[in-house]
Amino acid sequence: MKPLKDRYSTPAEKENYVQNMFSEIDEHYDLMNRVMSLGMDMRWRRKAIRVAEFDDKGILLDVAAGTGDMSLAAKKMLPNVKIMGVDFCRPFLDIAREKFSHNNNHASVNLIQGNGLKLPFANNTFHGVFNGFLLRNIADVKELYTELYRVTRPGGKVVSLEMMKQTNLLQKSIFSVHQKRIVPFMGRMISLHPEAYEYLPLSIENFYTADELSKVITSVGWKNVFHKKIMFGFLAVHVGIK
Repeated sequence: MKPLKDRYSTPAEKENYVQNMFSEIDEHYDLMNRVMSLGMDMRWRRKAIRVAEFDDKGILLDVAAGTGDMSLAAKKMLPNVKIMGVDFCRPFLDIAREKFSHNNNHASVNLIQGNGLKLPFANNTFHGVFNGFLLRNIADVKELYTELYRVTRPGGKVVSLEMMKQTNLLQKSIFSVHQKRIVPFMGRMISLHPEAYEYLPLSIENFYTADELSKVITSVGWKNVFHKKIMFGFLAVHVGIK
């Protein structure tokens, strides 16, 4: 697989690379998510919202809303909240709007195109913010959490669901088989853009461990940061309070 250093070398190049990549894989994105997760990804998203213990009221922000699955999970767990979804990939947002047009709660979900590092909202706007499988793809994780802190009201929470770098030898071996062999193979079989599914395991290998990410989140001001591991620690839900 082509290493990440040959795909981009600066934060700006990474942002462009990721945006172009996701804009190309929109047609099979949801299908690949279901296949790669063995049909469990929606369960993981609901778990993340449940761990956050958001109040079932007010307005939440979904950053990198994608095709809308994280917002759908939030609406299932918190039917009375209003959600603002932001993503820089317009094809994904078109898919999300189509999903919500068939959902009874679609009127309480608004979707706009935007950049998570430069959110078009005033300070202290949202009762809580959440994201799913965003962090490995962002140009600057610390800057993201600083921006999420800015738009969250005092007492509000942030919750992130993400795949984590592994250090345990057994887990690294399992990861190598599934993510570096099986996932790229499935990408070649299902997607017209298999390079995206070669990028996926590399992005995980070059990310943080769960403990390292907790320290990053804490460093920008979030309080009482904790994480809960999912799927034997291959994923984690991180939560912090403003």
